[in-house]
Amino acid sequence: VVDVAGGGLEVVERDEGWLDPFVVPVEWEKAKDAECPTWERCLREWGEGEDWRELAGRVVGYLMMGHRRYHKLFLLQGLGRGGKSTFDGVVRMLCGGGYFSTDSRRLGDSFGLENAVGMKVIGVQEAHNLTGNEGEATASVIKRVLSGDPLEVNGKNVRAAAGVRVHAAVVMVSNPIPRLPDHGLGISAKMVPLPFLNTFLGAEDFELEEKLRRELAGVARWAVEGARRLEGEKEAAKKWTLTAGGMEILERYRLLSNLWDSFME
Repeated sequence: VVDVAGGGLEVVERDEGWLDPFVVPVEWEKAKDAECPTWERCLREWGEGEDWRELAGRVVGYLMMGHRRYHKLFLLQGLGRGGKSTFDGVVRMLCGGGYFSTDSRRLGDSFGLENAVGMKVIGVQEAHNLTGNEGEATASVIKRVLSGDPLEVNGKNVRAAAGVRVHAAVVMVSNPIPRLPDHGLGISAKMVPLPFLNTFLGAEDFELEEKLRRELAGVARWAVEGARRLEGEKEAAKKWTLTAGGMEILERYRLLSNLWDSFME
């Protein structure tokens, strides 16, 4: 177990008191000196400079950790064929089976959380524009998951389980900025946008996923470094420093999701 509490790094042996059904599929002894040149090249091509790469490292580092005390919603937003799905796919690899994939409509329906219990990450692959009762239901689920509030989880042909806490981070992947009810800034106050600025349509590398799979040990080391910097940051306001593009996405989301604010703007 790699412990990064307080920004340090300590390798702790697991004992019979340790229980985690999902572990990073990489041995630390192999990862600590591993390199990931393809991944680092992708980060340079996808984002908007060093600040973007720093935020990306903290995001992936947090997703690998066992706690969810920061209560953040991560939005990967940008043009199609821009790297979002590849980034999300690497997160899925690192989660070692602890990744639940859904879309924003299914997440808010009666059985939306049936397979999310015990997962590390809920990946919302299609962030639809949701309004009315449908949007309210999805926004409510997301806010309660992020806050760690108890939920009722329904399963098909089984009795509903009450008082369940879904201990997962939420990652949304979307080409446009999604519309989702944001009453009292309940969603936007927790949102950390990561903008993907370029598109590689017509210049795709169809072997990229396999290349990154071979570099997974190096990517895990990179993510641990991001987690260390996140945990070592003493000022809460500086733990998640948004890029200029991220702040623009957040402002546009607030206007799209709050009609009164949009009217006044």
